[in-house]
Amino acid sequence: EILSVTGVQTCALPISLTRWNAGHQQWKDQQWSRVIKIEGNDGLASAFEKEQMLLIAFTNHWCTRCLLLRPEFEAAANLLYDADPPVALATINIDDPTNLPLIERFGVLSFPVGKIFYHGRFRGDFMGGTQSDEIVAEMLAQRDTLMNAPDDKGEKKDGKEEL
Repeated sequence: EILSVTGVQTCALPISLTRWNAGHQQWKDQQWSRVIKIEGNDGLASAFEKEQMLLIAFTNHWCTRCLLLRPEFEAAANLLYDADPPVALATINIDDPTNLPLIERFGVLSFPVGKIFYHGRFRGDFMGGTQSDEIVAEMLAQRDTLMNAPDDKGEKKDGKEEL
């Protein structure tokens, strides 16, 4: 298929330019968000220092499933922010080269994919749904399970674990 933009003809790219632009515009338009944007190892360390419970979605700006997840993730982040204790949601852009070490570290092979962390430690892959209410329900259940789980000595966890 040939595209004509202002009289210049080019071959169509495998990725729809409309979808690509929509994804980038959607990310630019969001100036206020409770979803943490993690960039590189320093960004991850900072998120671990600030948040007890964290769901990280590895996404990008052009994938249709990632674009559909975004508003649901935003809505879930707003609801989980008000939970007691709160659960934070974050994203890592897999197309950003600074995030390559994180992608390799957590074995991300597809997207979007969610990873759950508690006190800076990986606790498992997110297996909940993609709708905001499903995300909230799953993360509250995960939080409650992890908060009430005994540590290796059979005692309830109360301290922060090392990264």
